[in-house]
Amino acid sequence: MPGYLSPGTSSVDSSAAQTPNYPSTPLNEPDRMLQPRAEIAPTSFPAIPTIDVEDGEDKSKRAKGKAFAATAVSSVSVNNHVGLHIMLPSSGSTATVPASITSLRHCVVDMSIPTANGKPYASLTIKGVKESLLVCGQINGPAHITDVENSTIVVTCRQFRMHNCSNVDVYLSASSNPIIEDCTNIRFAQIPRALDHDHPDSEDRWSQVEDFKWIKSEPSPNWSLIPRESAVPEEVWAEIVPGGPGWSLDDILRAINITN
Repeated sequence: MPGYLSPGTSSVDSSAAQTPNYPSTPLNEPDRMLQPRAEIAPTSFPAIPTIDVEDGEDKSKRAKGKAFAATAVSSVSVNNHVGLHIMLPSSGSTATVPASITSLRHCVVDMSIPTANGKPYASLTIKGVKESLLVCGQINGPAHITDVENSTIVVTCRQFRMHNCSNVDVYLSASSNPIIEDCTNIRFAQIPRALDHDHPDSEDRWSQVEDFKWIKSEPSPNWSLIPRESAVPEEVWAEIVPGGPGWSLDDILRAINITN
């Protein structure tokens, strides 16, 4: 898919708009044409040389017109965006690599497609996210979440650890007890069936949450389980969250109860 450069960076072919675009260019094929389009999310490739477009318009202008080929993927990242729907295509991960999501506001990010065919990310780092939906896919190792507010996270991982977060709904599948620290109003639910990958319920520890900053004998007031009747309905995960004609970014955020 063509690379569109402007302030903000999304690595590995992420595509975004109010309803997502589905790229057809293979990951290892060079872009033939670079034409900035306002409705497409800024993209760059983690190939050599690395293109840094986070510092403003001048770098974007210098890089404009160049073609890039992603010959080696060392990480997957989505960084510095406001008001975008970003979906990574199936070519977004060719091996087990670390993934990161940082500095987002009012966004929908779906990184699950590359992991649907047995290619989980090695680890996940999320930091500095507000008013967003993050569908993170499968993580073969730890997921570290820091400084997230008023958002919803969907993830399958081995270890889940959350720091300094508030008002976050977590739809989770985890192989070990989830851990929170310095968090308030964190709500947990089992991962939706539409995004589950046959993880045995008997091995899932999603509800066995530990608050490392709560040492009293009574239950921690900082987290709770989402009642089944209050959880986002399965049809929303299956039909609305993936986007498509008729569903805007704001429609999705409203359906997930992030915005009114």
